[in-house]
Amino acid sequence: MLCRCIGRLGSEPVHCRRALAGSPEAEAFAVGAVEGRAAAADDAIHVSKELYREFLGVPDEPWPPDHYTLLGLECFCGDPEQVEDATRRQLDRLDQFALHPDRHKRELVQQLMNKVARVRLCLVNPEKKRAYDKRLAMRRGIQPPAGDEKAAEGAAAVRKAAPGRAARAEAPAVEPFEENVRRHLRRWRLNPHEELLLLAGAADLGIDTKAALKLIRRIDQEYEYLAVQKARRWNRLLVRLSIAVVVILLGTVGATVLLEVDRDQRFRLHLQAAVEHIAHARYRLARDEFNAARAIDPNHTAPDRELNKAVIEMLAAGRRYLQAAQAEPDPAKKDFRRSREILRGVKLLAPGNVEVDPLLSQAEAGYLQQMRRLQEQIFVSLRQSLANKQYRLAREQLEEILRMGPTDGREAKLVQQHQDALVEKVRQDLDDGKYVTALEAAANARLLVPGDDRCDRTIGEKAVALLARARQMIRLRQLEEAGRCVSDALFLRPGNPEAEELADLVETETRKAPEPEPATRREPGRRRR
Repeated sequence: MLCRCIGRLGSEPVHCRRALAGSPEAEAFAVGAVEGRAAAADDAIHVSKELYREFLGVPDEPWPPDHYTLLGLECFCGDPEQVEDATRRQLDRLDQFALHPDRHKRELVQQLMNKVARVRLCLVNPEKKRAYDKRLAMRRGIQPPAGDEKAAEGAAAVRKAAPGRAARAEAPAVEPFEENVRRHLRRWRLNPHEELLLLAGAADLGIDTKAALKLIRRIDQEYEYLAVQKARRWNRLLVRLSIAVVVILLGTVGATVLLEVDRDQRFRLHLQAAVEHIAHARYRLARDEFNAARAIDPNHTAPDRELNKAVIEMLAAGRRYLQAAQAEPDPAKKDFRRSREILRGVKLLAPGNVEVDPLLSQAEAGYLQQMRRLQEQIFVSLRQSLANKQYRLAREQLEEILRMGPTDGREAKLVQQHQDALVEKVRQDLDDGKYVTALEAAANARLLVPGDDRCDRTIGEKAVALLARARQMIRLRQLEEAGRCVSDALFLRPGNPEAEELADLVETETRKAPEPEPATRREPGRRRR
């Protein structure tokens, strides 16, 4: 934009500078046009304070503005970097008015641009800057900077003392120019405007224009090469980043797809399991599977559809089985069990279904009547088993009656009566010395009522009594009677340590005692009359 809008440098228009840039005529333009016509250009500028303030932001005092005021710098500023930055700032400011609708103002803007460029050339050249600072100090009535006067005096002394050395010192300084070119090209791309500014700086340093152009082009090519390499590196980095982003996106999409597939698969497995549980009458498990499927995908309607379909089929089957059981003329063949089980499953799967309640009530009533009939039949069999002393079978029949449902307690009372009779028989046989029958009766009592320990307590009390009598007989030296009591106690309670100890004692005392007369030994368990 600067190349398009900067006005005249000297008196040449912008399009002429573009035509001269990079051509042999640029040498004359850079060296002669800039300095040879500077004074005439300054005389031709008639800009008011208002336009200076509008175009460049220059204060009203001092007037006319000096070079430092024109660039917005401190007086006698000697930093080339600040001069360059201020020049570009003012040129950018003027560039905003380069296309002003007023032709006169456009020409003034172009002349101001040229003046800013000449000010920059003056301030970046040490000798010209010292001369200008001296004139400015004399005009304002102040002392010039001491460093500039000493430097000027030193340079003059060097020229007088050693003309050859001064000539060598005044030789074209290529290195500062090259550094200046590199500093410019690091910040700005090469264009006709920059090229003219650099060529003007080369002319100030006494460098040949062709050599300056060659150096500028070489440095520009280096920076272009570096820029291309940097752009390639950035492109490679961007490509790698793009590939990484694509890979991450593909991985994310793939993971999402896999998760979705896995979720859909688990959802279908739960639905299939629920249908299978319903087919095998496992309604509680079916309800859990339906809930698991809804938890995986709450918005899916398949679980509700399958559940409604199963409930409709189960209602039809339960109604069909219930009607068949109600229509059966033989009470013994009425079977409400199947219809009750199906209707209970419907109630579990669909608690809010209003059709299942009346059907379930009828099925429950019919099932209760059916269970009562079966309980009555089993009760008759239970009575027969007790009469035949089939106590194990009687216990199984009692448990089956109790599993069928509530009863009137007849079977429990009957079983308790037989249990009491067996306990009394055990007590009576023990008193009569019929230990074998007593143990048989106790075993039957355990079969009939496993938790009743009355028989065991009675047998234990009898064994304790026999051991007490055996001790008494040992004290009375009636060892034979003591031995019979101990053997009876071991028969009633095998492995009793107290009875075994008394048996050893009786045997020891018997060995010590004299040989008794031979006598017939009675059978164990028989009591002497």
